[in-house]
Amino acid sequence: MKKNLKVILIATVLATNSIFVTACSNSNDKNIESNNEKGGFLETDISLPEEIVHIQSMFYTNNNINLIARTKENNYKKFVMQEDNTFLQEDLPKSLNDILNDDNQIITDVAYIDEDSYILLSSVYENADEASMNIKTIIKIIQGENVKDISLQEGNYSNLVVNNNEIFLINGEKGIERYDLEGNLLKSYNNETFTYTVVNNEIITLNLKEKSLVIYDLETGEEKNNISKPNLDYSDILSVDSNNNIYICGKNGVEKVLKDRATFEKVVDGNSTSLGIPTNFVSNIISIDEKQFLGLFFNSSEGNKLIKYQYDENYNKNFKASLNVYMLQDNPFIKQAIFNYKKSNPDVAINIQVGYDEHNGITKEDAIKNLNTEILSGKGPDIIVLDGLNADNYIEKGALLDISDVITPLIDSGEILENIVNPFIEDGKIYTIPTRFSPSTIWGTNEILKNYTGLDSLAKWQQENKEKMVFYPTKPEELIKETFKINTQILNDDGSLNENELKKYLENIKILSSDKELDVVIETELDKNIAGLEYLAYKDAELQFQNMTTITELDHSYASIKMNGDATYMVNNGYFTPLNMIGINSKCENVDIAKDIIKTALNEETQKIDFLLSEGGFTVNKKVFDSFKVIEEKDENMATKLIIMVSVDPNRMIDLSTNRPTDEDKVKFYETIEKVSKPTKEDSVLMNFIIEESKGYFKGEKDIEQTTKAILQKANTYLAE
Repeated sequence: MKKNLKVILIATVLATNSIFVTACSNSNDKNIESNNEKGGFLETDISLPEEIVHIQSMFYTNNNINLIARTKENNYKKFVMQEDNTFLQEDLPKSLNDILNDDNQIITDVAYIDEDSYILLSSVYENADEASMNIKTIIKIIQGENVKDISLQEGNYSNLVVNNNEIFLINGEKGIERYDLEGNLLKSYNNETFTYTVVNNEIITLNLKEKSLVIYDLETGEEKNNISKPNLDYSDILSVDSNNNIYICGKNGVEKVLKDRATFEKVVDGNSTSLGIPTNFVSNIISIDEKQFLGLFFNSSEGNKLIKYQYDENYNKNFKASLNVYMLQDNPFIKQAIFNYKKSNPDVAINIQVGYDEHNGITKEDAIKNLNTEILSGKGPDIIVLDGLNADNYIEKGALLDISDVITPLIDSGEILENIVNPFIEDGKIYTIPTRFSPSTIWGTNEILKNYTGLDSLAKWQQENKEKMVFYPTKPEELIKETFKINTQILNDDGSLNENELKKYLENIKILSSDKELDVVIETELDKNIAGLEYLAYKDAELQFQNMTTITELDHSYASIKMNGDATYMVNNGYFTPLNMIGINSKCENVDIAKDIIKTALNEETQKIDFLLSEGGFTVNKKVFDSFKVIEEKDENMATKLIIMVSVDPNRMIDLSTNRPTDEDKVKFYETIEKVSKPTKEDSVLMNFIIEESKGYFKGEKDIEQTTKAILQKANTYLAE
């Protein structure tokens, strides 16, 4: 039986007695506007009181938003929002305040009943003996100054909901459990969900496995409705307004379940609001009615944020200009840049079009063809995010605007990294620019790295050392995905494939790949990277390629070579992957606005935002980059950075506790990657041709000549389009 172990270890830096568990999202959706062509939702930041350090709970009562929050004085207060968006501060019941301030327990949920009554979900840590620790989950019922504790049976409890004086909780994979105020278990609902709510006689749930919103009868537990939601994401939450309208809120925006309970309507668009910003994690949204929502967010750079969405029937009349931005796939960084630009320019409408996702029913190849047709007909989007696209092809056809007047001053003033930008200057002209980058690094044994020149040297070593493995067992198609971008010799200057180099490349892949069946499940790119590092750490493989996109990858990679004991790292022949490549359509009518958006993407405010926990790559802004090369004094109250460790094979776990890089090690790493200067060329369509047409070769069904000819024929047709 295959093992499928995913162990997540989280250590937080927050100076609070609460634990935050958040999930990043990759899902995306097409930009769907409201059915009302004139109206739309205005977004307003609500200034939180300065004394608030951490918001424990938000609820709506007596026509007001209420916050329970910890203050700078390390005390808890209630803050009641007024009509002018200011807050009145009130004392909480002493019994509630005492529990919230008890450092011996962690309050994970607070539910409001009335001014004197609250229900809390608490985790209490108890030492069973010197070698172990037990976690006991307790429901605390507060009525005035009376506190009743109800200890729950062993389980992983979360998501406290109170409805008609009954208590509901998720108990891990067992589903939802329902209790009375005496702690008696009334009913168990065997339904799979990660978030839910209870309204009147219904339980409304989101099922990530089925990708659907499911409604159950409260008394019978029978399923009443099942509404398909293909783009459902773990970060989504549910909200219900006073008219019992149901909403799903998350990175896609706010979507309303229509009365037929079979379809959804986009109410607030995630692409053009804070909901879609990758550094914002929505923790609660209160739907006051169909025209007003208030969202509580935790922002990885700014902390708590409260944002109001108010419907304005004249919303679309207020724009002085409108731009269209195209991205082949969802791009969080460019979305963040656009959002930062809109903060200062609310009178500019920016429509984001995502060409391909797993839910919109077209292939990547078709999305690219559709874009090419638009651009070459003199139309198309104003700004193009070129990741996954053939930028050289657009440049040759005159489809991109020279933006050297924007970029050259930034180079001359030293604001952006020259080594990243210079490769994109052609005869003094710049048509596209990366706004982040991913250095290509190699982590491996000293023996193999000292003679490393590329795949040729690795294939030669593998043939001379057949009893060992260069890589973690990787199938040919996966190894192509991993190495295609860093073997630019395959491509001629005009973007076509070099037949001789292609042959040599495929022969090397055949030597270095493996069809060995594994005893673990590899589901994601992260799984594959971690598995490779685990093999390196335990000396079962010699090397791991890492296109570094997150700071956590540095922690994992460094720990791996320390555990190996005879390994190091290097930059892979100076290669880096340009990320968030941005260009302007030569037919753009609002060129000045488009150029200002590019400036915003490159400025310090946008670049300093921490994307490194969500595969955002490394900054091209020199001031921000240099800040990582300085060892700052530690804040005693901020002990460690957020660490996420995912173990793929329980027998090869990487020990981060004693092998993490020091601050000096991190400075050295940044100094190393600052030397990269050779951009990889990414053409996912071309890569997929190679993968598909080479399958027969790797199975022994076709020879190398047949294989390369088939690839060249497809590639030439594609490049001619």
